Order: sequence, then C-alpha cells, then structure tokens
Amino acid sequence: MRPPDQNRQRRLQRRAEPSAGPTLQSPFLGLMRIRGQVQRPAPEKAWDADERSRTAQPEHRAKAPWRGPERRVFVPPAVLIVDDEPDQLDVYRQYLHFEGYRVAVAGGGRLALDVALAARPDVIIMDLAMPGMDGFEATRRIKELKTTRDIPVIALSAYGEMPPEWALAAGCETYLRKPILPQDLSEHIERVLLRAGRR
Repeated sequence: MRPPDQNRQRRLQRRAEPSAGPTLQSPFLGLMRIRGQVQRPAPEKAWDADERSRTAQPEHRAKAPWRGPERRVFVPPAVLIVDDEPDQLDVYRQYLHFEGYRVAVAGGGRLALDVALAARPDVIIMDLAMPGMDGFEATRRIKELKTTRDIPVIALSAYGEMPPEWALAAGCETYLRKPILPQDLSEHIERVLLRAGRR
C-alpha cells in the first residue's frame, strides 16, 4: 500500500501531463472539449426539418370537415288506427306491424285527436261509427288543426248504405267498407301515402 504522499504526488503528475484526447473513462470531459467542432444546422434548416417531421405524421394533418351521413336512414310510415271494437283494432294493428309500419291505436274519436297531435302519423284509419265522438266529427277536428290537417284519413264503416260522400265531405281521402282484409287495407294505405307524398 502506497503512503498518502506518494498518491498525492502521482495525482499531481497526471494533471500536469498533456492529455491525448477524450477517452471512454471521461466522456463528459471529451464532449466538452469537442463541442466547438460539432457543426450545428442553421436555424431555418432546423425549422424546415421540424416542419417535415410534423407534417409527415397523420395526426398533425388537418382533418376534413364532417359533412353528415352519406345515406338516409329509412323510417317506416306511422299509421294511427281508430276503432271502438278491440278485436278489429288488434287484428289490423298486428298485421300492419308485421308489414313493417309503425302502428298507434285509439279506441275512440276523442282519444284519436290526442294521439294524432302527439304521434303525428303519416296516415289515419278512421272508423266512422263510434259512440261518443264519431269518425266524422273526429276527422273534421283533425282537419281543422294546423298541425294535423295534412294527415290523410282513410274512412272505414260497416254500414253499406252510408253514402261515401259523407266521409269525403268530412275530409277523408277515401272510403272503405268493412269487413276488409288486412292486406287490402295495406294496399289502400300505400296508395294514399303515395298520393300525399309521404312515401
């Protein structure tokens, strides 16, 4: 083991000797000595390189404005069936629902006014002979309201002797006699929707 004076003298000799250059043992000192020899890019070139690196990545590109859906979503027509006979009401409701319509029902004329205002159907199937407010009065009131006057109404009645002109005078588009098959009713609905521009 060397005495402390010899170690100190050896360290002083190393400091006095000229260095041969940076070594792996002193990387920081080596970098500090050669920092003046490293060529740095001009400020404008550095800015161009930074711009190129930014624009080369897709997340920095400006996104195209969203223009909405490319296709329309089909919404099936809504049908309101008004009848005071629950059995017929259920038969027509089930068949038209099976055919793809959106179906609402009302068991009387007064309820038909409320449902027509709330649901805004595309067509109304109106039974004419009902207790309380009949189909004639309900149709007249529907046609008087601004929000429902353009809804076409198809009149249904079991009374064969009733003149069709009465239904037309009340504001109905067409008059059909009961009993009527559900598929025939569906064909009349399609014709009325086409004429009214709702198909």
